[in-house]
Amino acid sequence: MQYYAENDGFTSVAGTNKYTRALYCGTSGYRIETSDRPIFGIYTKKVKRNIRFFINANGRDIPADSMVWKSRYVDGMRTYESSWPARIIVVPSQDSADGAYFAFFPSFTDDVPNLKAVVSNVKVPKMSRNGDMGVDPADAFDPSTALKTVDFGKMSCKPFVIKLIGTDSLTITPLNDFLKALQANSINRGVTVSTPDPLVNAALNALPYAANGLWNGSTFLHGAVGWRNELPGWRGAYVGDILGWQDRAKSHFQYYADEQIKDVQPIYPHPTQDSSKNLARAEKKWGTQMYSNGYITSNRKLNHYDMNLVYIDELLWHFEYDADTALMRRMWPVIKSSLEWEKRNFDPDGDHLYDAYACIWASDALYYSGGAVTHSSAYNYRANRLAAKIAKMIGEDGSFFDAEANAIAQAMKRELWVDSLNHWAEYKDKMGLRRVHTDAALWSYYTPIDEGLRFPLDFSAIDGLKVPTSWGGYVYRTSDWQPYAWSINNVVAAENYHLALAFFECSDKERGYELLRNTMLDNMVYGHSPGNYGQLLTEDEQRGECYRDFGDCIGIASRAIIQGLFGIIPDALNGKCYIRPGFPASWDSVSISLPYISYKYKKGRGVYDIEQHFPQHLQIVVDTTAYQQLFVAKNHEVEHQTAHNVVPQKNTCGRNPTKQVNLGGLFNARICDLYNNRYMSPRPDVTTLEIPVQGAGDWCSTDYKPTLTDTTNVVFTSLWDNYPDSVEIPIGAKAKYLDLSLFGTTNWMQSHIINGTISIVYSDGSNSIVSLVNPDNWLPNDKLVHIKIPTDKHKQLKSIVIRTLSNDIVIGVTSVTIHY
Repeated sequence: MQYYAENDGFTSVAGTNKYTRALYCGTSGYRIETSDRPIFGIYTKKVKRNIRFFINANGRDIPADSMVWKSRYVDGMRTYESSWPARIIVVPSQDSADGAYFAFFPSFTDDVPNLKAVVSNVKVPKMSRNGDMGVDPADAFDPSTALKTVDFGKMSCKPFVIKLIGTDSLTITPLNDFLKALQANSINRGVTVSTPDPLVNAALNALPYAANGLWNGSTFLHGAVGWRNELPGWRGAYVGDILGWQDRAKSHFQYYADEQIKDVQPIYPHPTQDSSKNLARAEKKWGTQMYSNGYITSNRKLNHYDMNLVYIDELLWHFEYDADTALMRRMWPVIKSSLEWEKRNFDPDGDHLYDAYACIWASDALYYSGGAVTHSSAYNYRANRLAAKIAKMIGEDGSFFDAEANAIAQAMKRELWVDSLNHWAEYKDKMGLRRVHTDAALWSYYTPIDEGLRFPLDFSAIDGLKVPTSWGGYVYRTSDWQPYAWSINNVVAAENYHLALAFFECSDKERGYELLRNTMLDNMVYGHSPGNYGQLLTEDEQRGECYRDFGDCIGIASRAIIQGLFGIIPDALNGKCYIRPGFPASWDSVSISLPYISYKYKKGRGVYDIEQHFPQHLQIVVDTTAYQQLFVAKNHEVEHQTAHNVVPQKNTCGRNPTKQVNLGGLFNARICDLYNNRYMSPRPDVTTLEIPVQGAGDWCSTDYKPTLTDTTNVVFTSLWDNYPDSVEIPIGAKAKYLDLSLFGTTNWMQSHIINGTISIVYSDGSNSIVSLVNPDNWLPNDKLVHIKIPTDKHKQLKSIVIRTLSNDIVIGVTSVTIHY
């Protein structure tokens, strides 16, 4: 544990982390990087600095950060206390001039030391992600060459304040200036909470300051530190309404409403894949189905995401807080055009099931090749359902959207719900055998629930995604798909917060609270940044703890805390606000106050003293029973007949006679040909994200091409037209078992599904089938896979048939050995 929660903040004693808690100034991106000890980094886009304080005692300069300190992060500021008789409080400036205030509260009795500050260049002036944690070096803000020394002389025995203006100017300023700065920095006014859990109290205290770091004056940015850029999507903008920042929420939504394309007709038919990106993603060209009317841009730039989907979801949530019909009328063309754009691009066949085109955080490397996808269909379900509701309220025709919402729900239940498993599938293939991929990622569990498709769900299938934590808790990885790819199988804070919200929504309060708290612990206490709403948790095996105060995490965490734990769920479109507390039954008392509602709770009395300040008066519905229980506990045993990978053993002493099957007439390639091909057909007839033409990589790594030099002959099979989908190899012998050497490909989108089969065909017409399942026994990673298949030694083998079942992959055999 690096920090502990107390008195609404996060405390460290003798901590050593440096530059890991940012204090945000205004809207410019200027920030002060604070440490567990008083040494500071200053960040602007152009200039980075290090600031250290020294005291002169007995003729020598002692760095303040060389001492042992107790530090606290609370109310968006950092405080320091030590055996040295002076307390330091650091507060960022929120006025028009970027800077900070360093307030010293000494308690000297004698031997008052001198104080000076040294401003230095930083060790790493060019930072890849703005000096963010886990991506830039931890010592990036360490001092290099000193630029100036400011000698303040003997310290006063009374409180005094040093003001930093910009990056270099340090001057003494009146204490009253600091008090004004302290007041200006209190942006959490109106957001207060008291619970028996100090971690929840501290996390909610930190939330407005993290959210404020996202604000650029017009919109909520993608991240407060790294990824500090304008993008309409992901879950960050939920936080505006959650915190009661109505003006900011409206500004954000209006900004991107103005960015929606309204003057570019879709003149090019599907598909419009980018040949320069090896057909893996859409061509960035005006007039395509994607880059045309309805698409929401950022500064009219062509981006490679569908950020319409979550932007619209956030906008619709805004109307659940404020059913402002004037704003609805203004936004109606935006909603209508966006839903028409979604339909035109991602459901062009009209089956009411939608492809997903980089529309959620887990977008990099995630591709569905035009398939029917659970999470994107669920988002479109809610969007159409609420669009129909809004249309009725403002006198527009919403009949199409009402019909579409109903059709989506029916199609999802029919095609994507897995009755035998009691949960949603990940997706259904558009191509090939049109199979259903039942091994769903986290987003395919929580999204349908959150979007209102609440069927009794068996969560036991995701128990295998649990990752144990260092303190004995657990969090979840996003999927168990193999091989690893960024955003596919990481341990992500926002994904865990969203899953916690879904648990609350399913009335599984215990699991919701446990996961919410575990995620807070990992992110804010055991991680390197106190009160962090970061991207990756410490338990991520590939990248470790990564990024701070990331918009996607901030937004969905705010919903998990306020809508999930405290159960405040406005439904202004129906004139109501539900209070469905999700906190533990053991809590004796709770109070929460937000700009739009407050309530108290006492055990034995329930919820009371409810006060509301919504823009429209809402009927308050206290529902302590919460939702109908929407989860089931059921164990499933799914058996795959799979062969085991083995290392071939040499034949010794003639005890195990063998024979190599002659494949000469069947060979159709060499191993080194695998990625030199161009896999052009069959490909989807829609604009989508798909595997590049070389058969490797993804839409983010369109040129990725492993180098193979092995010239061994191979018999390849594939659903690509380059090779036959199956091959029959004559055997004509009795055998104890067969050894096969296989070579080929698979990828994370074909994980935990049968990629291919090996059929053992006997002369009497009987057969047995061995399944090749990623990753159980089929994860080549550009190496030979050796498969040992037992056979009935009393029966004549006629042949074996190797067949590929999965799209996008190749399965080949280089040798077959008969063991008599």
